[in-house]
Amino acid sequence: HRVSHRETQHALAGELTDNGAPMPQNHLPVGEHISKPAIYDLPEGGFGLQMIRALTEKLDYERDGEHNRLTIQIPRTQGAMC
Repeated sequence: HRVSHRETQHALAGELTDNGAPMPQNHLPVGEHISKPAIYDLPEGGFGLQMIRALTEKLDYERDGEHNRLTIQIPRTQGAMC
């Protein structure tokens, strides 16, 4: 597993690489929009990608040989300290 990141004036970019099983059809699942239900009514798991999508302005996945590569870009907000 490998995690790397870089910061710019406008965003925090990251790359996560592992040698796990590939995503189905080598693409990120589309997922469904999540409304805001009561937190105690949520099932366990399955919301990670939706949370990542909500935070990022860019999200890409690719399979490179035996490795998965997920790249993300999170915009900085005014006054944020990354």
